[in-house]
Amino acid sequence: MTHSNGAVVYEQLEVMAKKTGLPRQIISDHGSDLAAGIHQFCQQPLRQTSAIYDIKHKTAAVLKHELASDAAWVEFTRLTSQTKLQIQQTDLAALVPPNQKTKARYMNVESLVRWGQAVLLALDESAL
Repeated sequence: MTHSNGAVVYEQLEVMAKKTGLPRQIISDHGSDLAAGIHQFCQQPLRQTSAIYDIKHKTAAVLKHELASDAAWVEFTRLTSQTKLQIQQTDLAALVPPNQKTKARYMNVESLVRWGQAVLLALDESAL
């Protein structure tokens, strides 16, 4: 699709339901365009279709809720950004933390946590 909104999503769901039959569940990321069209589709009389959140997006929403106001997490992400700026053009560039995308930041938190764990492990080993 080149344009998506609730009406377009609803229309596409109706077309697909005619081809394949009514779905029992529709999994989505709860984007506003999808949510509106899916809700309209599920609310039609005699439909027993339910809408559910896909696990990756739901987990990211929970993480965002928990971490966005956590002072330690905010400081950690601030320091990773600062570290990247300080070492990306140096001999230590291989140690740069992974990029954190603005839009999918909480879906990609694992790579940043693993990087932080590796740094802590390296610091522990160097202290021996």
